[in-house]
Amino acid sequence: MLKWIVYDNVDEIINYRLDKSPKAFGAFMTLLILMKNDDQELLYLGWDRVIDNLKATVRSGFLKEAKEEMETDFVGTPAEIKDERTRRVNEKLANWEKKMARFFKVS
Repeated sequence: MLKWIVYDNVDEIINYRLDKSPKAFGAFMTLLILMKNDDQELLYLGWDRVIDNLKATVRSGFLKEAKEEMETDFVGTPAEIKDERTRRVNEKLANWEKKMARFFKVS
């Protein structure tokens, strides 16, 4: 769950700088604390407040991931490559958001 929030695809720590924290690990921890608080209304408010920041953070990681995957399994024109990369990133992001929503019980 913390891939692209705290670490990358080779387990290197990322987003450790304080200016990155609110959009990455800080946002995740906020949701975790709200979930443990056992106040569903507050959790939903928190989710609505930080989910876009979390998605922006992991989107950049999914872009890197899709680019690496496509180097070995996709051939096409520049426009086709761009479309395929966008499709893959959107699919990964949608799956990630569903998993996060289930984990935090906000779905």
